[in-house]
Amino acid sequence: MIFLLRFMLKLLFAPVSLVLALFVWFFTWLVCVSSVVLGLASAVLSLLALAILLLSASVEGFIIYLVLAFLASPFGLPAAALWLLGRVQGVRYFIKERIYG
Repeated sequence: MIFLLRFMLKLLFAPVSLVLALFVWFFTWLVCVSSVVLGLASAVLSLLALAILLLSASVEGFIIYLVLAFLASPFGLPAAALWLLGRVQGVRYFIKERIYG
């Protein structure tokens, strides 16, 4: 009876585990590609912030563009996306450990 119940749980959670694996793989690739693009955007925004500070002496504009450059950098939004993907991967491993382990 227990064997049948475990087998049913394995059949039930196999598609869930597969979908989570595909989700993590695809979005990890997407984050890697977007990190390159956002890294270039971060460099441009940093140079633009420096130009605003030097040419117009607008500290407010400088700070705004510098914050935007930080968010576009690999330490900003891509890091938050990777943290979230790590949590989804943790859920997948939890399911695999409890059901298949």
